[in-house]
Amino acid sequence: MKKTKILILLLCSLFFFSYLFPQQVTAAEESGLTITVDEGFDGKVKRGEGFPVVLNVENSGEDFSGSVLVSFYPSYNSGGSIPVKIEVPAGETRTFQLSLPGMTEDHQSYYQNEPSIHVFEGDWQDGEQLTYKGDKAVKPKFIDDATTFIGVLSENYDRLKELRTTASATMAELNPDILPAQAMGLESIDVMIVDEFSLSQLSDAQQNAIKEWIKVGGTLIAGAAPDAQATYGGLFELLPMKPDKEADASAEFLKLGSSIEELPFNELPFFTGQVAEGAEVLIKNGELPAVVRSLYGSGMILQSSFSLGDEPLSAWKDYDTWFVNLLKYSDAGQISNANMHGGFYDSLYWEFAEANEYFPASNVSIEQLIGLLAIYIIIVVPILYFILRKMDKREHSWWVIPALSILMAAVIFTIGAKDRISQAQLNQMGVYYEENNQLSGLQAATLLSNTSGEYAIEYPSGAFRPVSGGGGGNSLNDPMRGAIFAEQVKTSSVIFPKTDYWSTQTIYGKANHAAEGGFASELTLSDKILTGTVTNHYDYDFSEVFIWSGSQKIKLGALKKGETLEVNKQINQSILTKPTSNGYGGINYNQSDIDKVKREQLEYSAVNYVLNEHMEAAKPVIAGITSQSVIDITVADKDEKQNNINMIISSADVQQNITGAFTLKQETLKTDLQVISGHIYEEMMYGTDYEVNLDNGEYEYKIELPEQLKGKDVTLTELKLAFRNPTIEYSLLNAASEEWLPLESDKTATLKESDSVNEFVSPEGVIVLKLTKNTGGDPYVQMPNISIKGEVAP
Repeated sequence: MKKTKILILLLCSLFFFSYLFPQQVTAAEESGLTITVDEGFDGKVKRGEGFPVVLNVENSGEDFSGSVLVSFYPSYNSGGSIPVKIEVPAGETRTFQLSLPGMTEDHQSYYQNEPSIHVFEGDWQDGEQLTYKGDKAVKPKFIDDATTFIGVLSENYDRLKELRTTASATMAELNPDILPAQAMGLESIDVMIVDEFSLSQLSDAQQNAIKEWIKVGGTLIAGAAPDAQATYGGLFELLPMKPDKEADASAEFLKLGSSIEELPFNELPFFTGQVAEGAEVLIKNGELPAVVRSLYGSGMILQSSFSLGDEPLSAWKDYDTWFVNLLKYSDAGQISNANMHGGFYDSLYWEFAEANEYFPASNVSIEQLIGLLAIYIIIVVPILYFILRKMDKREHSWWVIPALSILMAAVIFTIGAKDRISQAQLNQMGVYYEENNQLSGLQAATLLSNTSGEYAIEYPSGAFRPVSGGGGGNSLNDPMRGAIFAEQVKTSSVIFPKTDYWSTQTIYGKANHAAEGGFASELTLSDKILTGTVTNHYDYDFSEVFIWSGSQKIKLGALKKGETLEVNKQINQSILTKPTSNGYGGINYNQSDIDKVKREQLEYSAVNYVLNEHMEAAKPVIAGITSQSVIDITVADKDEKQNNINMIISSADVQQNITGAFTLKQETLKTDLQVISGHIYEEMMYGTDYEVNLDNGEYEYKIELPEQLKGKDVTLTELKLAFRNPTIEYSLLNAASEEWLPLESDKTATLKESDSVNEFVSPEGVIVLKLTKNTGGDPYVQMPNISIKGEVAP
């Protein structure tokens, strides 16, 4: 007993002294490096958008060979790190380049000044972390999300100074020496101007990065040059016009569509040639094309027949006004609520990727539990009792009963967890829109581990631009607890060095893939009966195909590749228009059907993210659901089980024989908000076209009738405008008299046939509503709820 007391006293003393004299933590060794950081373009980036980073590493110590991990946080709940291998001889300075997917000042590591740059001796996976001097974090300057960010490649950047006075745009000179070699590094740029600069000076990787940047949504404005083929290098093949002749041309075209009355010059040198098939001449100068546009993937190229930086044009005081009108031909600078303050990735996680974290499981049913319990009771109570009594071994019941309990628990555990024990699992969920032989959209991949340790998710480089979300990327001071993004030439990977047992890791973001084939349709709508055929030329088999118009989904059935479906459906719509969604995107947590949860989030994301970004026309679409992968995503060195669901969407051209009465609701109308004076802070809030944030000023809200009604004998019988902001002044343009009709904003305005409602529609089918906002500091505005009734003559 005495020995026991002494042992207890000794243990307590050791416990006390461990707190009194805590173990000293060994300080990290000094690397001898000094790091300075140059980020973005002239230091500026857009929140949540990719940008380049240059690390200038000075070595005042011995020869250094190691790695740097640079952490990034595109939103509050997403992030990761990118590794860079560095070799710096003693006494020298080296420069290293990389591209980050995005940053935001809303992340706690940013406003708490946590370090985001970590130096390792040797490889980051097993090397020792060292200290260094200099910049500890990436700290770019953020520009307003609604501002168009223009990057300029030009030998004479100063000649474009007139364009820098534009209120809704900011401009930065692009340094060709540090131009990113990855398309991701160009994401912060909305528009790139190339004028009086030879792209052949750039490396092949830099030229390919510009190509990929255009393909995924960038706008390139190409100025004219005497030798376009030599000037544009690898991008020459993408130009909508191939200049081969030079001539002086009139400058009168610069007055078109503006209030400009006088020009200080009469002519400009023009370089023109054959316009490519599929390209569109936007502005003509007599018989000559002045500005030509072509689409490439989800982006576009605007090509001028004249140099954008040559005098006298570059010195013209109204040049910025003309240039702003040119930018309207692109979607540059359009901003939605999802992109505000880098919140795109947070919104995308909750409204899309989170649903991908639901895995199928083998559940133990009530019947199975009752059966196992009955077997247990029968064995333990009567059988075990009689067996042990007969054997005169009743004293063994103390271990036999617990052993049977453990066995039964193991059986129940094995039934419920068999899918998670045997192998890792990978869920994939994606939604894509097909245009110009390109699938563009969103992709999510979620890993469910079956052991602890390191896991890596692999995917083709350039096809998927993910971040890690749901907490997986939030590593704060320890990047090894987060996601490491390792980009290679052909295959990139996201490495999770310290994955817990039975945990999920999610990556998600924008994706694109070359489309082979598509949906071919020959459809006709007459008297609410849809007939025709739909053929699947994709390389995918679809478990379900449907035509989507408004909120109605017309199910057609399964469709394998190469097959054709006959369509003969009675529908409840007289006009087929663009798809709409219901709700605000959150998951219904009361829904127990995993597949249904994923379908709901796919449909919501299709409308509010993919179609809002990629589809302009108010057309119905053909959509298909497939369990095949669109992007080849796998778990490295694992035989994982995959559960995939992807939606692929194509616009549908339907011959609509519309006659009789019709009603058009808000969601079926194409709208466009333009600034007369003031500023649009954000559009498409919550995935809608009618919730916006505006500065005080004047705006024109254009409502366009569906394309299907144009060219027909249409008579409008009612135009109803339900106003939701009584403090805003509204007036409606009479297209016939060009006069404005004031409307009372505290009540619903209804124009009938007796009010000459048809006079308020232009020959192009556009209704123009003017808003005058002077409501103090609150920028939130709900656009009027619109409904239109009319008739189409037979």
